[in-house]
Amino acid sequence: MASRRRSTHLTRGRGAPFAHSQQRQTVDTGYVWTYHVCMKNITLALDEDTLEAGRAYAQRHETTLNALVRELLVRTVVADREAAVREMFRLMDAHPGRASGKRWTREDLYAR
Repeated sequence: MASRRRSTHLTRGRGAPFAHSQQRQTVDTGYVWTYHVCMKNITLALDEDTLEAGRAYAQRHETTLNALVRELLVRTVVADREAAVREMFRLMDAHPGRASGKRWTREDLYAR
């Protein structure tokens, strides 16, 4: 898919060009996809010290405690899925199979 491009002047303030540069800059105005994800609220039980430490950590990293918990959960779930996929491939590679040299034809596979 070809993207559309347009040229614009570099400007500052009220539209005055930069004094150090009169060059044109190419700005990509291609396609942008936006999607919304429905989020569910949950309730967590944390002791005061953990809650305050989590809020302080989130503030130092310019995020929210909500985003911090969400990211940790996503990382944990993704890592678990990746481990499961690795284990499945390990098991498939370790299994010798029992095809006995049989070759499937297209007709065999799609026979009803």
